[in-house]
Amino acid sequence: MIAEFLNQTVTLMELVTVSGNRKAMQTTQTALAQIQNVDTREARVLEGIASKTYMAWFEENTVIHEGMIIRNHLDNRRYKVIGVEHQGANLGLEAEHIEVTMVKYNL
Repeated sequence: MIAEFLNQTVTLMELVTVSGNRKAMQTTQTALAQIQNVDTREARVLEGIASKTYMAWFEENTVIHEGMIIRNHLDNRRYKVIGVEHQGANLGLEAEHIEVTMVKYNL
């Protein structure tokens, strides 16, 4: 089961409309994850800032989509979700999970 490998508590946040044209980040849920660095060097440029690519794994019932911000409680780092894949979904596999591709968010 993937739950055995999820060792970091994270907060999932997304941009919501507060009133009129005003928007703010709002926490949608807290979840357990496994986060790993997949780049050995800073290669990506996102919003004019060089950053590294990371992968995260979540349980299949986690609600997550592109554009969300993930905050790791351990080191308070923030990551922006750039890809979401549901692995093994509806195939009856024991290892059903969500793989998330993300970059370090520097704001």
